[in-house]
Amino acid sequence: MYYQVKSGVVVQEVDGELLVLDRENEQIHQLNAIASLIWSCIDGQSGLEQIAARVTEKYEVAPDVAKRDVKKLLEEFSEKNLISPV
Repeated sequence: MYYQVKSGVVVQEVDGELLVLDRENEQIHQLNAIASLIWSCIDGQSGLEQIAARVTEKYEVAPDVAKRDVKKLLEEFSEKNLISPV
C-alpha cells in the first residue's frame, strides 16, 4: 500500500526535524529525525518495503525491526489523518 500526505497538512523543517501542521484539526506534530525520514518518503509511490529499506540504509537497524517500526508510524500518521492511502 502506498500513502500520500493529505491536503491541508503543512510541513516546516526546523533543525533537521519536521513540524507537521494539521490545519483541519489545528494540531502540530514534531517529528524526530527518523520520523522525518519516514515522512519524507511518503510520496504516493513508496510502500512499506521501500520506506523500511531507506531507514535500514540510513540507520543501523535490522530490516525486520525497520519494517515493524515504519508500519507502526504509518498507522499512527493515518490515525491522525495526516496521510491517506493512494
